[in-house]
Amino acid sequence: MTRTAMRSNYYYLVTALPDLALEEKKTAHRSRVLMDDITGFIADEDLALLRLIRLPFDNANLVNQLESRQRPFMTEGNFSPEELLQAIRTPDLLPGYMQHFIQAQKESRQLFPELSAEDQLNWLFYDEVTQHDNSFIAEWFTFELNLRNFLAGVTISSGLHPDASPEHGHARLLASSIICRNDVAEQIFKSTAPDFGLTPLLPWAEQIMELAQGDMAVREKALDQLRWNTLDEYGLFSGFHIESILVFFLKLFIVERWQRLDPTEGRRRFELLVQGMKQGFSAKDAG
Repeated sequence: MTRTAMRSNYYYLVTALPDLALEEKKTAHRSRVLMDDITGFIADEDLALLRLIRLPFDNANLVNQLESRQRPFMTEGNFSPEELLQAIRTPDLLPGYMQHFIQAQKESRQLFPELSAEDQLNWLFYDEVTQHDNSFIAEWFTFELNLRNFLAGVTISSGLHPDASPEHGHARLLASSIICRNDVAEQIFKSTAPDFGLTPLLPWAEQIMELAQGDMAVREKALDQLRWNTLDEYGLFSGFHIESILVFFLKLFIVERWQRLDPTEGRRRFELLVQGMKQGFSAKDAG
């Protein structure tokens, strides 16, 4: 799925991943420990992709540090708390979009007016990764961006946004909630249709419209199931290349999230992850 000509094949590593995950005793930090364990077996250009899918956690940790928020540190990221503090003082150790954001924060400059600091950073991040040379990375984060924006748009249009009030007009709420300006974002701003005319483009649009009106816990589980199913589709064409490893870890992030929120659901998802990956790899072997 990449646009590069030469690609590394990780047959033995890919087939071993479910067993490695089962053997890992530190379940609370399984993804970080596993990534550290396999680093020496991954080509440099592919290792950069593994680091990239961890950046959303670094983004959250960075904003928490800069704004002195008392929130739990997300261990799935690339940087430890100490490393992140040092990187803030020496920004050239960080990705370029983070450096841009930190400089704007130091100057009290709004990169994107109306948006929170977190969303300003996420805008910079998504602008970069949705144009990535690796097509899996570009497609996955485009999916995540569209999912985020569509859900925000539906929540606002249906009057369910927590800040919905006469003084916070519809247009202002959209401006403070929608990030980036791809075709989906532009359509959300322009259209007055309940689905913003996006159902033909987003096959999950109707499902999200129903979820927006329901219980938050149910919605969160359904959103993660949608992510899981989407990753299943990507995994069908990944073979034993880096994309299979990326899919595995993105699913593992979902598992770890549910282990924190709902241990029973977390265990169920982990069993699904291991069983599904083993079955998928066996099918690829037979093929």
